Amino acid sequence: MAVDCEEAGNLISSRIDGELTGVDEAALDAHLAGCAACRAALEAAALQDAAMVRAFAHGRDAAAALARRVEQGVSQEVAAIAPHPRAAANGPWRRSPMRWAGWTAAAAAGFIGAMIFMRPAPPPATPLQRAAQPADAIAQLVRVADISGEVFTCPSDGKPWQPVVAGAAFAPGAKVRTDDSAKCELTLPDGSRVRLNSGSELKLAAAGDMQLSRGQMFWACPEGAGLLRIAAGDAQVTAGGLGGGPAAQLDIARVADAATVTVVTGSAQVYGQGQATTVRGGEFLRVAGATIGVDPTPKFGCEPVTDPLKATRWLDDLLVLLPPDDPELLARVDALLARIVAERREPVAAAAPGPVEHDVRARGQAWAAPIARYALNHLSASADADRAKRRTAARLLADLAPPACVGELIPLLADDDSEVRFHAAAALNRLTGQTLGFSPDRCAADPRDPAPIVAWQEWWTGNRSRYSARP
Repeated sequence: MAVDCEEAGNLISSRIDGELTGVDEAALDAHLAGCAACRAALEAAALQDAAMVRAFAHGRDAAAALARRVEQGVSQEVAAIAPHPRAAANGPWRRSPMRWAGWTAAAAAGFIGAMIFMRPAPPPATPLQRAAQPADAIAQLVRVADISGEVFTCPSDGKPWQPVVAGAAFAPGAKVRTDDSAKCELTLPDGSRVRLNSGSELKLAAAGDMQLSRGQMFWACPEGAGLLRIAAGDAQVTAGGLGGGPAAQLDIARVADAATVTVVTGSAQVYGQGQATTVRGGEFLRVAGATIGVDPTPKFGCEPVTDPLKATRWLDDLLVLLPPDDPELLARVDALLARIVAERREPVAAAAPGPVEHDVRARGQAWAAPIARYALNHLSASADADRAKRRTAARLLADLAPPACVGELIPLLADDDSEVRFHAAAALNRLTGQTLGFSPDRCAADPRDPAPIVAWQEWWTGNRSRYSARP
């Protein structure tokens, strides 16, 4: 079935909404292969929808900049197709420049809407939602980080690359690619999370069988997940188990035919250079590409990971998009707070934030919700290490917490540690403009006075609706 540009425009809308299947899908692909203008319209529409999904996490300025870029790009397409010989003919093509202008206006309006409504990325699919995916789906795109970048997919070899947004499902043979300013997270039917760093490309060859063509990926495997095989250059990596394996987390990076495999927790089997070995948590392995004239069996041994946190810091852009009570996110918060405590104990850094604290502060409110949840989970913990991390969490919240965290700050006024109470009171004063008669110094006084938390809880009962709830 052949379609013209006007019909293609309607099919593009259906594709963006995830409603295009069967004959219409093939007809649109055939049309797009020979029509640059419709490909531009598809990209503009996909960018619009992607920005609406991701605007909540990345702010208004970036959305506005992307809107300008889309508007300029589609306008250039309009100018390019205007002299087309068919432009003077009657029929759908005659009306197509107005259609492209409409796409431009819609894209710009969509980004303005993103700045107003700030819609968050959707949560991972529930079992019921996964059941509603196409029968042959083996992965779903659930999160995209960095609004300035894009994620693309190629359904199979020979098909054109096209933008993809959160919620898309992938069948065996599909490829996923991130540009140099985007990261993304996929979920597999067994609950595993697969993440791609910027500038990466992954082929989903089959269920549990992937090929990393370039870049870097991270695989978080829950206990009981199935067997996963990953090809990365000359390295073949296997984790999980046929009957359900132990939990594991591993990072794989590829440059040309060389690869590195870093195991954060659990273990993985790696085959390369004619040898096989087991890489365990806290270790990494280099697998060099084949080189003519070099010993074909060089040393093939694991090395300790000197700084596990630094090795996986690229994940933070995606982790902050998880729900605040996600166990993996809270484990990352624990590691970050421990590192900040260590940095503050160094004489040269005691008076200023160290590299990790500086990075947390640079992300602003993105870390506030999980830090607040961490502090609540460790309320009045007695261990010295936990106390130091709670104090650090409270100090960060005093500066970073948004109004949506007010309800989680109030319970911190009951903490046994006076420093935690001081910073919690300071945060409440900053966010509400009042103290209810209990200054931070009074809240920090020992022995702890229960009056401040009683007063603030009563205040919260009458003022909860004034503070925007976190999505």
